[in-house]
Amino acid sequence: MATRKTPASKAMATEEAAVELEEDAAALEDTSEELEDDTAADVETDAEDAPVEAAASVHDVGAEPADAEVVIGLGEFFRRLYAVTYSKTLGLIIILAFAVIVLLGVIFTQAPAGTWPDTQARADFLTEMTSKYGVATKVLSALGIFHIFSSVGFYVVTIALAISIIGCTTHRIPLLWKRWRHPGASVSQAFFSAARYRGEVTTGLDAEAGLAKAAQELKAAHYRVVELPENSLFADRNAWGGFGTVVAHLSFIVILAAFLVSGLASYSVLLNAPIGGNPVAVGDGTNLTVAVTDYNETDDPASGQVTDYVSHVIVYDNGQQVKEQDVRVNSPLTYGKWTFYQYSALGMAYDVTITSADGSTLFNGSVPQQYQSNDGTLSVGIIRLDDLGVDVQVEGPASGQIGINNTFGLQPGQVGFVIWVDGATQPDNMDDLSLPDSGPPAAAVDPGGSYTSKDLTFTFNREIQYTGIKARTDPGTILVWIGGLLLVIGMTVTFTFRYRRVWLRAEGKQLWLASADKEDSGFRQDFTELVAKAHTWYPDEKEKASTRKGVN
Repeated sequence: MATRKTPASKAMATEEAAVELEEDAAALEDTSEELEDDTAADVETDAEDAPVEAAASVHDVGAEPADAEVVIGLGEFFRRLYAVTYSKTLGLIIILAFAVIVLLGVIFTQAPAGTWPDTQARADFLTEMTSKYGVATKVLSALGIFHIFSSVGFYVVTIALAISIIGCTTHRIPLLWKRWRHPGASVSQAFFSAARYRGEVTTGLDAEAGLAKAAQELKAAHYRVVELPENSLFADRNAWGGFGTVVAHLSFIVILAAFLVSGLASYSVLLNAPIGGNPVAVGDGTNLTVAVTDYNETDDPASGQVTDYVSHVIVYDNGQQVKEQDVRVNSPLTYGKWTFYQYSALGMAYDVTITSADGSTLFNGSVPQQYQSNDGTLSVGIIRLDDLGVDVQVEGPASGQIGINNTFGLQPGQVGFVIWVDGATQPDNMDDLSLPDSGPPAAAVDPGGSYTSKDLTFTFNREIQYTGIKARTDPGTILVWIGGLLLVIGMTVTFTFRYRRVWLRAEGKQLWLASADKEDSGFRQDFTELVAKAHTWYPDEKEKASTRKGVN
């Protein structure tokens, strides 16, 4: 049998004392998950005992062939599966993966909400990103980097992190419950000589009386006192405080749930609302419409930059006005589950109506002049007609291009309509492929005029100013608030009501105090103050023992 060697810094006077310390460490470990073994000998003993016990088990049962099939019961399978959920290594890997995803989302530009499902909006966004990321744009898009917070990978990692937190929390709860409801573990006399924190007080009283006085004073200081055999006591305070970590963990789960709910169930839409024009529909199966009756900007006199812009927004529900308010970037309007934000400053748009052959309206609203033709002479807006699989480009002379003979022959104040059918390589209302990719309109349309192509009629009402209002509904918002509140409560309890425990033993006229908590400067100060206070419990005695920190 191998000889076990105890490091000199931890060696006990006798083999019997070492054995007692091993028993004490085992008992204390059952009391709290946070307890560390107090001697290196404990670690060596545990390491050597494992193979010895395993060998004994094999000897008792009988050795099996090396290639024997190992059968794991259903209960053992689920136990091992559950053990995976509170694995610290796996938990750390998941946290790192989550951090990497968040970092990528911060580093790389994220597509506005609702962009990715919209084919045209996605193509426009990727075109914009190409100028920033170059040839890497396609790779980043394929990896889902531009919409990483709504990607499958993000959902998988988020769910895995939630499961890991749940596993760690449920694994910890029984230990916290035992510490709270079943406190106190007997320790031997040797523990008071080797504990991390220890102190000694001369009471001048016999053991029973000295211990009774200590118990009285500890109860007055709001400690819970448990009597132990051999003139010993266990005292602790804030044993319930550990449940603050459970509340904090619960907050993380709620916040992660908020991410998932927001990613899967939130809806947002950018409304290009004309100033003083007709209300625009919110969509998403609602009867809500939004109108902007007034718009104002505040400029910085020195730089000329816009420092504030505000829109007066009116919300209608089923045609009835339900709310109105001045809306700024950080001062949204809220109605029901919807929130309306000031999204962009003033811009120019084409006010257009599109009707079908039977007279039904397919589109009626403002089309922002968001793009320019390749030669820079035209301002272009795009209308998407999903039901028809058609994109309509509305084109007019660009600002400052008055008097310039643009390629398409449009005069100031006129627009043209170019119709692109999905999958086509040329406009549906044009035949000349040698012209620039945007193509000239089949006819120039004056304000108030119309242009008909096949069974669609395009009416150019006028050029109008518009502003961007974002409408958003997010059922995950309330979960974020709940999670944030739980986090504050949990962290406050955890750091304010720290768990404190101490063992006391009386022998003759001496009282020993000891604790085996982890290295903690806060606890060291508390323990020092407790020992100093213990001297005042016995005013007739002038001998005082100093508090000293145990040797690691």
